[in-house]
Amino acid sequence: MYDFKNKSLNVRNIKEYMFIKTLGMFDYEGLPDTLPEEEMERILQEQGATFIYEHNGELYAFPPHYSGVRDMYDRPTEINVNSVYLDLSKTVPIDEGVLIRNDDYSKGLTDLFDKHVFLLNENEISMTMNTINNRIQNIVSAGDDKTKASAEQFLQKIEDGELSVIGENQLFEGLKVHNAQSNNSTSITNLFEFQQYIKASMYNEVGIDLNFNMKRERLNSGEVSQNAEMLFPLVNNMFRNRKEGIEKLNEKFNLSVTFDYGSIWKKRDDENVKESEEVIESEETEETEEVEETEETEETEETEEEVEN
Repeated sequence: MYDFKNKSLNVRNIKEYMFIKTLGMFDYEGLPDTLPEEEMERILQEQGATFIYEHNGELYAFPPHYSGVRDMYDRPTEINVNSVYLDLSKTVPIDEGVLIRNDDYSKGLTDLFDKHVFLLNENEISMTMNTINNRIQNIVSAGDDKTKASAEQFLQKIEDGELSVIGENQLFEGLKVHNAQSNNSTSITNLFEFQQYIKASMYNEVGIDLNFNMKRERLNSGEVSQNAEMLFPLVNNMFRNRKEGIEKLNEKFNLSVTFDYGSIWKKRDDENVKESEEVIESEETEETEEVEETEETEETEETEEEVEN
């Protein structure tokens, strides 16, 4: 059963569900059996980089546990490869394997998700509390036990669908009713909008188009395209770093690994390619028409000059 008060569990669950989605961002073909793509992607996205190292003729993906001195650009030169299963624990130069980064800063997605997931969970608690408080339309207070018992009996009969009356004047004098909704300044609509904004911001960061514009009317094309442009930078950076890493992997270990966008990211990339081709084709058509118009104008001017002569 869902317990909205268990923050640590709920935060972990939301974050893991996000990783379940993003682990399908890229598809690989040709990886060795000892390099499952979901495990390699998991290390990349959670820890920012992965180190591919050959041990006993097999390739394995290790977390980026850097060691040793750094070069003049503050880049690591050595890395620790540890595995209890492989009975392996040593420090090796990075050039003995291939370091694949998730992004230019090797940040991964963990910090990004931690921020948004924290806000999502806190807002969900507020929405849950608001929902529960909305059940309380009035607060009944009683000055003594007898009045309290009579009030409870009256409310129970009403809940059971029975008509009930209050026969004692003392009950009216000892019973007070307060409006519980008058002091509720937090609108549930505001909480819903904030939830949508946080979720959309997180999804947009990883290339999933989720609108967070809170306009009550329709969006114009400019607003839609502006939101679409926000989807590309991080995902494209992740793609480029994987492309460079896979090229080094193929070269060093004589492999033929290929990769591309996967799932909805593949569909988005295909649409972008199609749009780019249409734009190029449209520009070429416009240039051709301009050239033809210029040539026609020049021919017309030459003909007029000949007639005048």
